[in-house]
Amino acid sequence: MKSLIILTALLSISLFSCAKETPQVKHKAHMSSSKENMKNVQVVNEEDPICHMKTAGFLKDTAVYKNKTYGFCSSYCKDEFKKILNNMPKNKQNNNKSKVIVPIAIFALLFLGIGIGMGYFKKNLYTVMKVPDFELTDQNNKKITNKDMLGKVYLVEFFFSKCPTICPVMNTNMKAIQNQVNDSDFGIISISIDPENDTPAALKEHAQRIGAKSPNWHFLTGDRAYIGKLADQFNIYVGDKEDEGESLNHSGMIALVDQEGNIRCRYNKDNMPILYYSGLNYEDPEGKTPRLNGKYHPDREILIEDIKKLLK
Repeated sequence: MKSLIILTALLSISLFSCAKETPQVKHKAHMSSSKENMKNVQVVNEEDPICHMKTAGFLKDTAVYKNKTYGFCSSYCKDEFKKILNNMPKNKQNNNKSKVIVPIAIFALLFLGIGIGMGYFKKNLYTVMKVPDFELTDQNNKKITNKDMLGKVYLVEFFFSKCPTICPVMNTNMKAIQNQVNDSDFGIISISIDPENDTPAALKEHAQRIGAKSPNWHFLTGDRAYIGKLADQFNIYVGDKEDEGESLNHSGMIALVDQEGNIRCRYNKDNMPILYYSGLNYEDPEGKTPRLNGKYHPDREILIEDIKKLLK
């Protein structure tokens, strides 16, 4: 996108420079003359532009050029003046048109750039960063690393199975995404922040209870301090394990990871990257007010769209 903006700016500057460096002249169509009533004619020039004689007292002919009346001491001088105008290079013509056309061209290019840019934002996803390295144990007692997920598009969330508030909502939305995407190259990484209770066996029971059918949906557990640092590397909030009141608090945000191990996201309506997606429900379709039993889940829909973009 940066290259597109620079190109548009350079084209605009180029057109503006051409307009400044090419002082264009309009002639022929705006040239007229008269030999009548020379004594009462007001002219803009004191000298004949050809012979340089004073026009006062010697005015014999006139010509209108660019809405101004010029005086000549003879028809010969007027004709020579017209010849000079007619022999000017073609690129020095149509000044009035250029004054209108150049700004229009500049604005057209700018709007074209904006239009292309809008299309870019709608069709392309922003690269946030490389996914942090991780190695944890899933519900089948299998070690799962970020390298194991290469070649797959997947989501990453932090949760715990006994969570009574947002985790069931997040799991429900993840299940809906799993069912709608239904692709062997798609996966989900759900990392427990309560590994003391979320053993592989407990996580396997949890996976069965919520309907996690995909073999690529891994519920991971491991050392709590390691998981806390991992959440920090993802820039997804998880409470400090040493703080009793905060240790099980966590964000409802979800990371989208592409096949090359990059965290990706879409752009918002202001063309700014959203970085992460919300796994929550809302009481409004715009996703402004979260509610556990809210009937709207706008980020679920856009996540499905963006997953499919990456799977293409």
